[in-house]
Amino acid sequence: MAAKFIDNRLYFDIFLFDDDKVSLKSNSNFFVGQDTTVCELDHTNFLSLEYVRSKEQFFIISREIVNDLEFRADSIFINDWSDGKFIIKKVPVSVSRSSYSTKQRAEVKANAYHLKSYKIIQEPGKIRVISINRNLPVKEMNLPITVISANPIIVNQISYNGMITFKDSYNGSLRVINTIEMEEYVAGVIPCEIGTDAPYEALKAQAVAARSQTLFKILSNRHVDDGYDLCNTVHCQVYKGLDKQTESTYRASIETSGQVLLFNNEVIDAVFHSSCGGRTENSKDVWSKDIPYLRSLSDSRVHNIDLRSERSIEDYLQSDNRSYCSEMKSKNAWYKNSYEWEKTYSLKELSNKLKIGAIKDLIIIKRGESGRIIKLKIIGTQGSEILNKELNIRSFFNHCNSSFFTFEIKQDKITLYGKGMGHGVGMCQLGAIAQAYEGYLYNDILTFYFQNCVLSQEWILDKGYILGE
Repeated sequence: MAAKFIDNRLYFDIFLFDDDKVSLKSNSNFFVGQDTTVCELDHTNFLSLEYVRSKEQFFIISREIVNDLEFRADSIFINDWSDGKFIIKKVPVSVSRSSYSTKQRAEVKANAYHLKSYKIIQEPGKIRVISINRNLPVKEMNLPITVISANPIIVNQISYNGMITFKDSYNGSLRVINTIEMEEYVAGVIPCEIGTDAPYEALKAQAVAARSQTLFKILSNRHVDDGYDLCNTVHCQVYKGLDKQTESTYRASIETSGQVLLFNNEVIDAVFHSSCGGRTENSKDVWSKDIPYLRSLSDSRVHNIDLRSERSIEDYLQSDNRSYCSEMKSKNAWYKNSYEWEKTYSLKELSNKLKIGAIKDLIIIKRGESGRIIKLKIIGTQGSEILNKELNIRSFFNHCNSSFFTFEIKQDKITLYGKGMGHGVGMCQLGAIAQAYEGYLYNDILTFYFQNCVLSQEWILDKGYILGE
């Protein structure tokens, strides 16, 4: 099942994990669906599912049109945006009718047809369904199947609303997917991304940002060839079903239902981070892509600071200029450590990551407007190396909170004195929390961080989905 509108609500597939055995539990009976057939397993609310490998047969799939009797026409769903609407299109693909006994033989055939872009897939395995709490016969079913229950389904001790779909991972295991409606998904993202203790208007701001980013990522079709729409990690957004949800996080999703941020009538990539440390960063300085609604700005409606120079950073650290995120450091330890931090490293251990001998010094070549270092020269006894981009710099320092830091070298140690957590682009979550405490509404918070953007619900299609080529 690709992204689909049902009763004017968007459903999509979230990849959870791969495993060869999965246990399911629910407080209601299970229904198991395969193709268009659905069967109820009476009085069964515990299931054990096992992967059964098929004999090795391989098929060729290509988006190029192949005019030959050995191929048949098929299609995949591709998501698109047109005239301010979310659109789902069918794109034709060619699938080989013939199967091949080895992957190598399928590749030879694909090359014989001069296919530039193709994929070799194995014939799907089967799934063995075993009822745990009733003496029912074992069922073997062809993949994929979908399991439904009237109550949440517990998968590996985490509860999920919606349906659980099982596909072949083609790596000898089951691919476990949660098919979920947008608002249920957003409700599951909020507590994982901003926590449950944030004030309500900040939760609502997070809901709209998460929903906007969800649409943006689905529209990018980043996982279309994997057989699902999104994953449940930071690559898309962190999602753990009902595990951490509260009444407030669920209400934040429902009360902002359907609302997304648009820029020039296009849904935006409403990225966020834990703490900017005083000023957000330009997308261009982090990802090399200049996005007009992801520009650096002071995390304050009073002070305007530019942290590109070492002198400006010294002045900022010594001044009483307050940013929204700085106001949160006295609330609790997590907020404080997100805003400002200190880490000490062994120079010997860091030196082992490079081939320049023992590290002797660091030279900051360039900072972004947020103060994050985007070009750092590391000098060793046998040469030097330049690290570009804040992510590479953070990775070098064992994934430190941010690249917004000053440093001090003493003997064989280097200590970083930093501010902020994350890439610094888009919405500062600590700043959003502070603004909510000050009485700002969620729309005020969002339009502060995503300037020249507007809230809209008009992206939802009125009827079903559009099929096109």
